[in-house]
Amino acid sequence: MITRAIKPGHRTIRLTEKGERSWRAFRSRSLRNRSELLPDGLYAHGGPSHLSHLWIGSETPKRILYFTKNAVFRWWFSLFQGEIDAPQDVAIFSHGSLPSTRVCRFLKATANELRLPLLFFGDLDPGDLIAFAALIRGDPDLRRRKNREVPVKYLGVTDLVLDIVFGRSATLQREATLPMAETELRHFQLIETLLPELEALIGSRSLSLLRSGKKLEVEAMLPAALREKKLGEELKRFFLTAGPNMSRRSGILAVNMRKQLLSRRVRKSATTRN
Repeated sequence: MITRAIKPGHRTIRLTEKGERSWRAFRSRSLRNRSELLPDGLYAHGGPSHLSHLWIGSETPKRILYFTKNAVFRWWFSLFQGEIDAPQDVAIFSHGSLPSTRVCRFLKATANELRLPLLFFGDLDPGDLIAFAALIRGDPDLRRRKNREVPVKYLGVTDLVLDIVFGRSATLQREATLPMAETELRHFQLIETLLPELEALIGSRSLSLLRSGKKLEVEAMLPAALREKKLGEELKRFFLTAGPNMSRRSGILAVNMRKQLLSRRVRKSATTRN
């Protein structure tokens, strides 16, 4: 049975009851089994403070970015050469691993106070996808509780992000793409049951990457964005303008991006030959 969770913009993000039950069983079983390496996304952290960061600028926020890694939080300010030059109308929240019920309550209150949804950006892997689902439910065990849901929309990683970052460098894509461990592969099978519209959420190529047994770490993309000015500018524009309620537009942007990148390669190849 599939039931409504929340309506982030134009479409409903749906979770299946079967997937929710499977997640609780998988999480409980994995936490009891100390003989194997635990995958990310099993521990629900409500603190301590080093796992969470919140930054609100000097202006009324127009969007709230939610990062699943504190390294991305720090990278955001490096991208703008510090807090002073960072956009003051963007609130930033980062939280490592699975958000606890307490963290979900805080995020819901913050989002409601600012009258904005969270824009979720994390790794393309089972751990961060389950963190997104936990925010939808407002509960790390994905239990259905009245008025617990956090207003959240999925921003990335998606096919559009792959085009922006990896259209420039095949080497960077290899560096950022890692094989999943055996427990992560089982975790991903559960994710596909839990999120029946996963392809619509992340894109066909992102889904194909996961189904091939690989995952993508956001942290591996960050240094390149600081080194390459154009890439940094494109990522700034993405974070400040992109949104999941513009999926059709995002698809058009992705196509145009591929055309531009192909055109650059053709011009570069022609220049090299000459």
